[in-house]
Amino acid sequence: MSKTPNSKTAVYDGKEVDLRRPPPPSQPSGAPPAFYDRGVEWRTFLWNPKTKEFLGRNAQSWGKITAFYVVFYAFLACYFAFMMTVLYHTLEDDRPKYTSHGGESILKAPGLGMRPDYRSSDLYHLMEYDPNDEDSYVPYVNSIKNLLAGYDSTSDDIPNCKTRVSIPCGFDVTSLRDSQSTWDETTWGYNTVSPVVILKLNKVFDWIPKPYSPSGTGLPEGLGAYINETVTTQPQMVWVWCETKEEGVTFTYTPYPGFPVYYYPFVNQPAFVSPLVAVHIQDVPVETEVRISCKAYAKNVKDEALLFTLKVKPVIPA
Repeated sequence: MSKTPNSKTAVYDGKEVDLRRPPPPSQPSGAPPAFYDRGVEWRTFLWNPKTKEFLGRNAQSWGKITAFYVVFYAFLACYFAFMMTVLYHTLEDDRPKYTSHGGESILKAPGLGMRPDYRSSDLYHLMEYDPNDEDSYVPYVNSIKNLLAGYDSTSDDIPNCKTRVSIPCGFDVTSLRDSQSTWDETTWGYNTVSPVVILKLNKVFDWIPKPYSPSGTGLPEGLGAYINETVTTQPQMVWVWCETKEEGVTFTYTPYPGFPVYYYPFVNQPAFVSPLVAVHIQDVPVETEVRISCKAYAKNVKDEALLFTLKVKPVIPA
């Protein structure tokens, strides 16, 4: 390159260069030229007409990989079907593989259930209603009615047993209310301060209850006295008993405070129904959270209480 003093131009490689203009920016190493078009690269990747490749693979490559995955997934499907067939051959249609009677099942004893049904993480679930407001207690009443809808007390094919038989025993839902009951089956007492709850044992396959003797230890004082008074007239029972620390609250059980043992075991009989106990909770103090504990008593039931809280608003006279 040659230039003259005080000259604003110079000759470089046979070309005149203006020295007043800054040099062009240097090109980063590895960067595409300024005219590079990325769209061309993508179109070429999708379909290269020169090499006849689609997404970077020719027809032969696509054929090989397709055949591989067809064989691979077909093998997985056959393996899964084979394993499921082996599994189902170890099971029976009418009974679980592990039962409480054999001692292998984790469900070794039933727990006590209740209607109205509820789902709560609280230790004492709160059942609150206003006897003057039908909308506040209709869900509780409907829960009881939905349970009883599965009982057919008029069927001639289901006997009302007094001893254990080889076929399921029927349960007469009319026995939940006797001549001394002060509530009706329309509201189940929820239009008063004395509501009714229904207790039942959950089903556990092949479970046979082992009832306490009349002189058995571990029974509440009131239940022990009741058993001693009725030992000659009542069948053997899985007894139930409810208690509260609130004074003045009483409990009435119909047809009796327990589940007759002749209903068990449950072995998946099509017509099996669980026996029920109606507990009439009388004279609940208004505007007070009354904590109630109900428990089943037998030698082989869960040593757990069913806990709930009642809160009733006062009845406004019509």
